[in-house]
Amino acid sequence: MGVIVRFTYFTGLARNIFRNARLKGSWDTQGNYSADWTERPMTEITAPDGCPAFTATVPFADSEVGRQFRWGVTFDGPAGANLWGIPTEIGDKNSLERYREFELQPAGTNPDQRFYFTYCQRLGAGKVFADNGIDTAIRFSTWAPNARKVEVVFSDPAHGYVADDGTGIDAAMPVIGLHQTGGGIWESDGVDDFSRFIGRPYMFRIKNSKGDVRYRTDIYSRWQIGRGSEDPKAGHWNGDPKTLDGTVSCSVIIDQDVVRREFEPTTSPP
Repeated sequence: MGVIVRFTYFTGLARNIFRNARLKGSWDTQGNYSADWTERPMTEITAPDGCPAFTATVPFADSEVGRQFRWGVTFDGPAGANLWGIPTEIGDKNSLERYREFELQPAGTNPDQRFYFTYCQRLGAGKVFADNGIDTAIRFSTWAPNARKVEVVFSDPAHGYVADDGTGIDAAMPVIGLHQTGGGIWESDGVDDFSRFIGRPYMFRIKNSKGDVRYRTDIYSRWQIGRGSEDPKAGHWNGDPKTLDGTVSCSVIIDQDVVRREFEPTTSPP
């Protein structure tokens, strides 16, 4: 039957600026390896993050399991036609080539291939949509390549900080576990529903490579509860959350599609 691989190119952009996407890869029309790359059109879809994405499936020959393949995407965009859609170079300091690479796995082992043009919608606390395009959930994602375990914990809005011994965690809120997805990325499943998390302060609880537990802010968050300079240095905090150093305070979940007065900095009239 062969090995079916789904390729998805996530734009992570709210605006639909790309069109006519084509998948290109080092295989022939029979699904065998080829030094001469073939091309096929991709179907435009709406990704769970609500942004445009492109997808295509390729049937590979069973005999090619274990072989390395390379691929990329070409599309038309604001800068012109036939643009190469892989901006990142391969992990070789002596090469300027830009492509994706994978080893073909046996059928049934989830061999889907994905590429994210930008991580602004993937990392952090993001809103994801159900298939009906209406119901929403929240999904957490972060880059922690050396972590053994990653979870999300919540703090009371009046506190805004979690010490390394766990003081400050709101026990009434759930602890959300993340799983590894490759490339050092940890990601949670979608948790219903997004609206009940808006305005909640959170931190990542990370068990590092030494087995120590640390609480860390989300460097990809859209908002931080702290706007001052106070750093508890992993100790207990009972002060005003607004006076915390934003780089160590809890991140705050906001709806990036809505501007809310309560998340705007307080300014004095001129």
